[in-house]
Amino acid sequence: MKGWPGTSEVIRWEVMRNLRNRSFLVGMLLTPLVALLMAGVPALLGYLDRPTPQTYAVVDRIDGYAVLEDLVTDGQVRLVPAGDAGAAQARVDTGEVDGYLVLDDEFLETGVLHLYVSDRDRPVPGGLQEALTRLLQGRRLGAVGLDLDDAERLLAPAAVVRTVLGQEPGDDPAPDWHRLPTAIGAVVLLMLLIMTSGTMLLQSALQEKRDRMSEVVLSSINARQLMAGKIIGHFLLGVLQAVIWLAVALPLAGLVFKVQITRWIALESVPVIALFFLLGYLLYAALFVAAGATMEDIQNSSSLQGMVFLLPFLPFLVLGPVMINPTGSIARTATLFPLTSPVIAVLRVGMGDVPAWEIAAAAVLLLLAAALVTYAAARVFRVGMLMYGKTATPAEIWRWIRTP
Repeated sequence: MKGWPGTSEVIRWEVMRNLRNRSFLVGMLLTPLVALLMAGVPALLGYLDRPTPQTYAVVDRIDGYAVLEDLVTDGQVRLVPAGDAGAAQARVDTGEVDGYLVLDDEFLETGVLHLYVSDRDRPVPGGLQEALTRLLQGRRLGAVGLDLDDAERLLAPAAVVRTVLGQEPGDDPAPDWHRLPTAIGAVVLLMLLIMTSGTMLLQSALQEKRDRMSEVVLSSINARQLMAGKIIGHFLLGVLQAVIWLAVALPLAGLVFKVQITRWIALESVPVIALFFLLGYLLYAALFVAAGATMEDIQNSSSLQGMVFLLPFLPFLVLGPVMINPTGSIARTATLFPLTSPVIAVLRVGMGDVPAWEIAAAAVLLLLAAALVTYAAARVFRVGMLMYGKTATPAEIWRWIRTP
């Protein structure tokens, strides 16, 4: 079988073999459920262990109760008036309230307020402390003839609005990052897919190298067809995994966590993001298969092959500069470099418009890189089949690639 028919047979074999593999099917279905469980358990525990609302009696000697009640916006704090400290303490003793406080001239003078509670482990609610702070500031400013709103206006920081020459002030739009959640989700999904399927890709090439049946296969097709079929087959399996994960995770996120999925997905950016997601996974799949073709077994693999597992994390080395300056030279270079473009290009699309020529050039370079790695893997695999019992060194890998 020559040409595409031979490659298509390998693709079909790889897809059907894995779809019949029980561990592959279980992992494919359980991964999104485990991820949702890991995200949902902390939220559930936080919900079950949420603080109960606290009620405090207020002994007001400065006519500040009404203002304080308006300032308390925290739903975890409720205030009730009390006539005097004795009555307030009696209500604490009976469990009617959790504690009491006294608003008096000493509080306005020193800024110190005692919150009397029966439970020493009960912390001071943040919402109550913030309300008391604003009450104290307002009273002190009023004593010198200032209003709290006026003081905040006087102390407000300067707002710098960028205005492009030749445009009216305010015409320069603010950065629109509404597509960023979609981009971040695609990056997380890509990294999860690479990490979960990387070992499977390596083992697939190792199995073909150790299995004598591959010699029979190569009597019908060449090594390039075999490698291309394996890479494309596992690429299709990865895409199937991603589709199933999204089909399971998105509805559950909406039903369980009440996430408005349509609000966080920017449909206009999905085609470009999906393009780099697919091409990026294709490149990494080719890299893992190529690395597997140079190994005898994973346990005895050299550090060079082990570095393949670190390549997907290469884009995160430049993530900081890219987020700070998404149109800078580092961002553009990382967009065009095949090993970083699947992540950087997707994030830049999420942060704003990227020139069309950069998108096109990055996509072409990604595709060419995947084809080049596939070609190199075929050459390495063809020679490596004869090298039983050892893992290739860098010099040997280079020599095998150059072997005609």
